Formats: sequence, structure tokens, C-alpha cells
Amino acid sequence: MKTIVVYLLSFMLLFNYSFAKNEILTKKISDKSASFVINTDTKRTVVVLHPASDAAISAKEIKQSSIMQESVDISEIKPFKGNYCIVFDGMQSVIPITLKGLQAKTQYILSVYKPDTKDEVLAQHKFSTLAEEPIKQASGIAFRQPTETSIELIWVNGNGEKRIVIASKGKSVVSQPEDGKTYSSNSKFGSNESKIGDNAFVVYSGTKNECKVENLEHSTIYSFQVFELNGSGESTNYLTSTLFGNPRWKMTAIPAPELLPAKNVHEIGCVLSWKGSPNVQKYILDIAYDEGFTRFAEFYENADIGDITEIEVIDLNPNENWFVRVKAIGEGSQSEYSNILKVKKGDK
Repeated sequence: MKTIVVYLLSFMLLFNYSFAKNEILTKKISDKSASFVINTDTKRTVVVLHPASDAAISAKEIKQSSIMQESVDISEIKPFKGNYCIVFDGMQSVIPITLKGLQAKTQYILSVYKPDTKDEVLAQHKFSTLAEEPIKQASGIAFRQPTETSIELIWVNGNGEKRIVIASKGKSVVSQPEDGKTYSSNSKFGSNESKIGDNAFVVYSGTKNECKVENLEHSTIYSFQVFELNGSGESTNYLTSTLFGNPRWKMTAIPAPELLPAKNVHEIGCVLSWKGSPNVQKYILDIAYDEGFTRFAEFYENADIGDITEIEVIDLNPNENWFVRVKAIGEGSQSEYSNILKVKKGDK
């Protein structure tokens, strides 16, 4: 029991040191409300809310009030002077308070007073409510033909003033934007100034409904999500819900395989190999007796040979040259055909 008591006392001391007297900590802010925690002492404390454009007043001007609720609707409070409202008046060392009925996209100041002991304000905290959140999210992301290092996407805008696009490597977007923050964007994936989380980057910010993302790796899946937003700076309010076709993922183009010289060539077959790419699901092999690939060898027209990069082929016509090509297939993507390899009878 003694150990527990010592631990609790230590925790309380640590809490007090980490949370200074008359400090105002923000818990949550929306477009019409804001929540705070104020650390003070047990002497009478008065908390006043006023627009940021108005200067602080003296404690002598503050009238006695009886407001001690944890939730206060500003629209129901009569200002004691101009636009100054008392939102708390009592003796409480830790004051949790939620203010409702605020104006969207507006700067306010919370001021802490000790009217019975001091005339001046002891602490002030400026904050801004958010803009109203957009109602309709962007939807229907579509991709134009990707290259090995870029992807172009287009979507249907929602009803936000602007929107940002966040991209991540893999099949899901791993970060979301935070209200009250603005983010730098860069169309080159991986740029430090546009980083929003682990392996997530803001690749577009603006009013359009399309963007091109560059600096991507070939044969790699990337995910994209569009977030509608209203406001700017501290008032920025993002809509983070999903809608059909948002988010979506797409693989960059796969480079065409490079066929290597045939090995172990004999009368009716040989060993074929090629330089492949990562993330390939399968390769398609064609072998024909003409360079136009109109007369295919039996079993080797559009042959699915899996994800191997070397194969022994047999039962080819020994009296003709063999023409070989191969292409790679990935998730939602495929490469162009490789170079055409001509294997002649007598090659080694």
C-alpha cells in the first residue's frame, strides 16, 4: 500500500509540473464548438471569452456570475460588456469546459482572471474555429494509362472550396489530414515537404479535378484518396469520409521483359530466360515460326507460364526458325512485349 501511495503522489506531482498553473490546453475544436482544460488553483477563477479583435479588459470590469457548467452555449449568455462573455466563474483547480454556439471560421480569445487578487489577466489563449465541413466528398477516381514512373488521375469533385490528394505506396492510404492544418503539396511522390505520415505524401492541393503524380517506382502499387476541404490555415476543415471510387489504387507500368540469348538449343527446343520485374503475377509466352507471330508453335500461343523468368521449351518444329516474345502481367497492369528473340537451328 505504501508503494502505491508513493506512486500516486509522484504521478500527481508530475502532472502538476507538466500542466502549469493558469495554462489553457485545447482538447478539440470544430466549426461551432471548442473544448479546453484550464489548470488553476482553488481561488475564484473567472474565464472570459471574447473575439480576438477585442483587447483584454481589467478584472475590475468583470461582474459576478454563477456559471460553472462544463458545457456552455454562448448564444444563451448575455455579454457583460460589448462582446465579452463570462463562461466560467467559480473555485475549481481543474476546469474542463466546452463552448458551444460559436461562429465558424472565427478567432476568439479565452482569458483567465483572479478578480479577488489581481486586476490583470493571468493567461490568454487565442484559437480559431474551423470552417464548416464540406458535405459531399469527391468520388469516382479514374486513371489514365500509367507510365513506369507516373500516374495521372481524374475524379468528380465534391462541394468543398478546395481538395487535397494523399498518395501512399501499397493498397491503402495510410494517413489522413488533420483539421486546422494546411499541407504543402508536391506532384513528385516522396518529397519531404509534402510528407504527411509514414509513406504518405500530399501530391495535389487545389480546386481542379485532376493531377499527375510523378517520381514513382515501376511495377509498384500506389493508393490515392481525395479529401474535400473548406477554409484555410487554422480554420481548415477536411471531410475524411470515403465515397464510391475514392480511395483507389493503381499499379505503375511494368517494363517490358528483356529476352536473353537462348541456352541449350537442340533440335526441338531450348531454354529461354529474361530479365523480369518485381510484383509480376505471371508472364505470357509466345513462340511462332514467323516474325509476325501468325503461325504459332503448338501450346505456345499466349501461354501463361506463371511468374518464372526461365523455362525449357520442347516439341518445336526442327525445320524452322523460332521467334520468341514475352510480356509481364501485374495487378491491373501489363507490360509491352519484350524484344523478339530469333532462335536458329544450330544456335548454342
